[in-house]
Amino acid sequence: MTVTTDTAIDTSPLKFQTPADNLGAADYEVIRHRLWSVNDEACITMMHASGSPVVHVGDFNVSIYTPDGDVAVIGTYYMIPVGTMARMVKEILARFGDNIAEGDVFVCNDPFIAAAHQNDVQVVAPFFHEDKLAGWTGATAHEADVGGMEPGSWCPKAENMYQEGYRIPPSKLKERGTFNQALWDMMMHNSRLEIMLGMDMTAMLAANQVAQRRLTEVCDRYGAANVVCAMKTAIEQSEAAVRKALSELPDGRYSHRDYIDHDGRNNEIYSTVCVVIKEGDQLTVDLTDTSPQAPGFINATEPATLGSIAAGMLGLLGMDAPGWNEGVLKPVDVKLKPGSLLAAEPPAPVSASSVAAAWTASHAVIGAIGKLIAAHPRYGQESTGMTDGSWTLVNFGGIDRFGQPFGDMFLDLIAWGGGAYASRDGVDTGGAFIVVRGQIQDVEMRENTVPALYLWRRERADTGGPGRNRGGVSIEMGITPYLSDTTGATLATHGVTQPNCAGIFGGYPGSGAGYQLVRRSDVFDRFDAGSPVTGMSNLGGERVDLEAKTSLFGMSPGDVLNVEPQGGGGYGDPLYRDPHSVAEDVRKQKVTVATANTIYGVVLVDGTVDSAATEQLRHTMMNARIERGTVDSPAQAIPAGAIPLFTLGDSLEVVESDGVKYFRCGVCSASLGPTGEPWKSHAARIELRPDEVLPLVRLDSSMTITQHACPSCGVSLDVEVRRRSEAPLSDVIIH
Repeated sequence: MTVTTDTAIDTSPLKFQTPADNLGAADYEVIRHRLWSVNDEACITMMHASGSPVVHVGDFNVSIYTPDGDVAVIGTYYMIPVGTMARMVKEILARFGDNIAEGDVFVCNDPFIAAAHQNDVQVVAPFFHEDKLAGWTGATAHEADVGGMEPGSWCPKAENMYQEGYRIPPSKLKERGTFNQALWDMMMHNSRLEIMLGMDMTAMLAANQVAQRRLTEVCDRYGAANVVCAMKTAIEQSEAAVRKALSELPDGRYSHRDYIDHDGRNNEIYSTVCVVIKEGDQLTVDLTDTSPQAPGFINATEPATLGSIAAGMLGLLGMDAPGWNEGVLKPVDVKLKPGSLLAAEPPAPVSASSVAAAWTASHAVIGAIGKLIAAHPRYGQESTGMTDGSWTLVNFGGIDRFGQPFGDMFLDLIAWGGGAYASRDGVDTGGAFIVVRGQIQDVEMRENTVPALYLWRRERADTGGPGRNRGGVSIEMGITPYLSDTTGATLATHGVTQPNCAGIFGGYPGSGAGYQLVRRSDVFDRFDAGSPVTGMSNLGGERVDLEAKTSLFGMSPGDVLNVEPQGGGGYGDPLYRDPHSVAEDVRKQKVTVATANTIYGVVLVDGTVDSAATEQLRHTMMNARIERGTVDSPAQAIPAGAIPLFTLGDSLEVVESDGVKYFRCGVCSASLGPTGEPWKSHAARIELRPDEVLPLVRLDSSMTITQHACPSCGVSLDVEVRRRSEAPLSDVIIH
């Protein structure tokens, strides 16, 4: 992956191990799989050596790199460091040159150099074999606190980076095996949670040691030159696989737009616009049409954005690759605008980078590439409504009943809804697209480490985006401080005033995120009386409306916080969903009866589908779309004899006549204009009320949800969330 915002990093050659000229196919496969095994063992070491609940559920990673810093093998946990640790290795090579030796260990958490945000501390070490640099190992984890103005180092009110915790440029934590006690002490003494940080740091050191010990065994057996050759061969094969896949997809421009509400200081809306330009076997990811950097902590630095883009691309473009490594990213050129939300410049605050602007970069790239791969008969099955709408941050900190500081990040909220696919519904209460092996936290473990009591953690009906295939439903979680009168919480998400989990090819977005608070509730009185606590609605107390970014200081036992992550986006028109699947959703409490009727057009009588009434209702709803729709520019008819080429999604068909390609409705063959023009200008445009999408969708007055449907038959082709002041996004232009 290359980036065009600054000059490339020059790496100084340092007694690099020269790859073997020739490596047998059998030895290559053995070495390649041994490298995976080495990295997996290092990941397990990291997870077990750290006492952090955050690491336990997957917010970490371990990787192996080539001598010049390319990604050779990655762990399948938190994926953004795939890019940031590689950047760190290249920075070390450029900064230290020949002053790199066996026994050195480097640490860095500076997001303006090579990290996602200050909390993501990275530890990498050069791997030498017989005095030659044969690779690098690296480990990273989200740290519970690295200083700054608020516990947990998420700082919504920060005005600059100096208020968000310490930043360490690439520095030697060990030099030729000698430990840098002064640097260690500086890190520990600036953290509110020194013990937790120290355990994570020793776990990262242990992971590197295990990886290097095992790499030595592999090199002793097969030769370092052959090991380096296997790394580079795997990268070359992955690159070739991705380029082959790209060459089979239609050239064109594919776009997606995402939003962040609230920057921590002001409740404003910022946009990330991604245009993926596909030409031959090369991709250009253009993110220059993105909002300028914000005054609050939502900004992303260039390394964070590149890491997030890499994480999003691996799952979509690496399907046929022999490994998730640098080769998957080599056909990609990224364009960023310095001073923008995605390439912020100092002293911009960036402590929420990984879950704010960088998150939307990954989201927008996944959305755009999802439209690109839809044209392929096999890859198109991976085209999906959006997952990972926003990270619904809940960071608790304070003093526990023993008088000791505590702090932790709730990762239960990873159980949001997954996007629907062409062939299946989205995963209910699934996981993060970019935390592949992430896990939901254990309630008992969490209550043992944080003075908080769970009141409920359950699925919510009507959160999955409606579609022919439904988006996955999300959870809600209710908690209250327990045995601590000095608890504070930092809350940060986006999608409160507009849903981010967009549907695809006519599917509707899932529900948005949200926080609700009841101060001084009667929850403990209800427990004493044996009265059930079923939700926020039956609690007494003072109700407080919370914005997308909030700092709650002075929370006390009985203050109840409810947290709602976003549901997954739907795929295809919900009026084409099998009515019996809708009935099953109602039976399983994934969808309410009202939503089944008003959005899916399904009539249920005692839980059973009334087929005749359903057919009539859906016919009426289709006609209503046509009647409500506005067509900006009716398309001219397509010449007779047009040859079908492929279909994007269920109903946006591409055909060719006399050398000219056209869009047309795949249901009724109505013309939607040449493929080099914005097809939405020829479709019926309908402004949807939030309750016509889902009853739980909230929408800022400056935003709109626009449905684009066939002007002839009414089938839903696209549902777009956008600012009212913006034109509809030209999401697919095919050359």
